[in-house]
Amino acid sequence: MKFVVFSREADAELTTAADDYDAKRLGLGRELHDEIAVVLRHVQSFPAIAPVLRGNIRRAVLHRFPFCLLYRETERVIEILSVAPTRADPAAVATALTKRM
Repeated sequence: MKFVVFSREADAELTTAADDYDAKRLGLGRELHDEIAVVLRHVQSFPAIAPVLRGNIRRAVLHRFPFCLLYRETERVIEILSVAPTRADPAAVATALTKRM
């Protein structure tokens, strides 16, 4: 099973989202982290489980929160590139990610 690593940008996006949820209700940010952990276990077990968004970037949707994990699998790791709101245009997000890489 491959390790999961978060890009700096994805880590910052997750922190911001969790803080926003905690501002709404204490503990909700932790619940977001827990939901992401569930999705990450699925992605680690079956890296090709999520549909391809563009190139080698895949999009795994969270069930309880309006976010998705954009990731790519490398030889050694699964790299989380973004924790993106599901309401964001996936093509625009993929384009922005491509420019970052």
